[in-house]
Amino acid sequence: MADNGEEYVLTRKTVAFHNDDRSAWVIVDGQVYDVTLFMEQHPGGAEVLKEHLGQDVSDFMRGVVDGVEGGHPHSAYAYKLLGKYHVGSLAGVDKYG
Repeated sequence: MADNGEEYVLTRKTVAFHNDDRSAWVIVDGQVYDVTLFMEQHPGGAEVLKEHLGQDVSDFMRGVVDGVEGGHPHSAYAYKLLGKYHVGSLAGVDKYG
């Protein structure tokens, strides 16, 4: 979140630039997260995250891979932990559905 209490609104293009170990951002349900400091702590390993940096990982978080369920759905705790890394929201996405 911005220092002045206002939320950053980011484009997909901006998020896409943050796609490596030095600056690792992902999109989950219209919100943007900087997971750079979390990558090495990820229970599935940093490599799992690296292939999706700068992208929307909402489906992966729900256990959907290539449009098919059967992956690893993340727990409520994982979503809570993700909140610590919140940067802002994705432009053009209504966070209220």
